[in-house]
Amino acid sequence: RRYDPFSKPDGVRAVAIDGNNDVIITAYTQAANYNIYTAKYSRVDGGIVWEQTYNSSFNSSDAPWDLAVDDDGNVIVAGTSYTAASTPDSIAIKYEGSVGTQVWERRYAGPDGKADQHFAVDIDDNGNAVVTGYSTNTDNTSDIYTAKLASATGIPMWEDRFNGAAGKSDSGRAIAADPSGRAWVAGYQSNASSVTELLLLKYQPIGAPPPPLPAPPPAEDGEFLAFAPPPPVGLQMFMQVEHGDTARFAAGFYDAEGNDTVDFTAVMDGVPMGDVEVDTVSGNFKWACETSTFAPGTHEVVITATDTGGESTTLRLGVTVNSNHPDRTWRWQNFGSTIASGDAADDADPDRDGLTNLAEFAFGLDPTKTGSDAGTRAEAGTGETGSGMRAVFRRRKDHLVSGLNYIVEFSSNLGDWTPSSEIPAFIADEGDVERVSLQFPILPNGQPGRFFRVRVEQQDIAQ
Repeated sequence: RRYDPFSKPDGVRAVAIDGNNDVIITAYTQAANYNIYTAKYSRVDGGIVWEQTYNSSFNSSDAPWDLAVDDDGNVIVAGTSYTAASTPDSIAIKYEGSVGTQVWERRYAGPDGKADQHFAVDIDDNGNAVVTGYSTNTDNTSDIYTAKLASATGIPMWEDRFNGAAGKSDSGRAIAADPSGRAWVAGYQSNASSVTELLLLKYQPIGAPPPPLPAPPPAEDGEFLAFAPPPPVGLQMFMQVEHGDTARFAAGFYDAEGNDTVDFTAVMDGVPMGDVEVDTVSGNFKWACETSTFAPGTHEVVITATDTGGESTTLRLGVTVNSNHPDRTWRWQNFGSTIASGDAADDADPDRDGLTNLAEFAFGLDPTKTGSDAGTRAEAGTGETGSGMRAVFRRRKDHLVSGLNYIVEFSSNLGDWTPSSEIPAFIADEGDVERVSLQFPILPNGQPGRFFRVRVEQQDIAQ
């Protein structure tokens, strides 16, 4: 089944199967702005049982991240909904399972008026939804926000903000409700150096988590750590890592002649790659490899243990480098690395054209070339209805996923600037970007807008 009502970007974010084996999906779909599209498809022929498109009262952009189905077939969608001020709030929406009628919606706007997002949802045995994600603080760090929402109303039965010991950015990424009503949240917390570490939180039915357990083995600068017994020769294993993060694998080993007789080597795609640390006393080894310069996709890692007698055991590991953060992929494509430093830093301007890398990314430009891009970033033009001057600019199609916020400001005198609260109108599809426009308004001083500028901010949603 295909869904493309406006010939604009659409994308499925989550899928689930109900008790009748019918299929439910949730997706973002673009008209004048992005909306949440949720539909149930028949298990028999894929026909649409029901479909709903959610556009908030702000008439701004909305997008889902996850969905869950309860025992009665009711559907809970969790995601993001932008306000008129272009600030994302967390949102959960419940649909009745048989005909898709919306039962309730629940928005969460954090106390500091910053970005909030629900990344995951599950449903307990009583039909109550548990959601998790992040909520941004005044200093632009974030806490893990988790809540249990009542089945009938969506009103929180309990809610909690978890702030890691370092007071840096933390985020919930997955959640599960067990039969006893507890909620388990998997995500990460950042240490004092802003390096992310794996985190698992357990919430009792009343909501409050117990004291933190002892810290897991240090993740250093990575997000993936796995432990496994020594595999048989040639066994293929798999792991995934986000582009730019450090892939990590750990396992135990034993040699009857003594662990100190064993030597380890690791190659990726036939080339020596990564670091291997060996602890002969505990009989453990760790392999770590930073992925900032790798191409997205699956790479084969071969780890070989060889003892002094020439006997060897080989582990074949498939490492899939995912590319879910467009800004990282953009840096890798243009600078050969996902790391935002030096010429690739967000505030750098390597082509000296007056635009930072963040602006070049936001407007779909090449940060290594100057001259040919002049005049294409923002321009004044006549609206498609011919009703006066409009401000025209480009924005990335994936700006929601990228965490980009385009703030268009108007002025009559180049001194006082007023941000627009209107939703930009779509004009044209231009590959990775789209051309959009805003009407020049009458400003609070009573004068018509004569100048405009586009300011770009980015919320870190790699959390």
